[in-house]
Amino acid sequence: MRTSFAVLCHCWPFFTGLGQYTIQPGKSYSETLHTDPISGGIAIKITTVENGLFNGSPQTIFAYTLTNGQVWYDLSDVFGDPFAGKSLNVILSDTSCHAVWSNGIPPAGSQVNVCQPNTNLNLKLC
Repeated sequence: MRTSFAVLCHCWPFFTGLGQYTIQPGKSYSETLHTDPISGGIAIKITTVENGLFNGSPQTIFAYTLTNGQVWYDLSDVFGDPFAGKSLNVILSDTSCHAVWSNGIPPAGSQVNVCQPNTNLNLKLC
């Protein structure tokens, strides 16, 4: 799983306990798809504000879980839309799977998607 950023972002991967990562424009964050033995799923919370997780700033959450031989993935926003006006794309090596927020705002309805587990997930924030 790889996340590429065109704007300054702050990320909190919720499986490591390592805290905030600051990612400069043009840089990326990556990890191997895995499960959390306690929750089962992985959530990466992304803000455009330093310490945004703790001050009520808008957050985009990129979440996934490996279940029954498939990877389930989702994008969602809380406390607002930090990437409004920008494009968010989940690009997968399996081209039959995808998710796009063309204007940085989640479309209506459920955004949970499923794909084969050996695919590469890439979230691109433009």
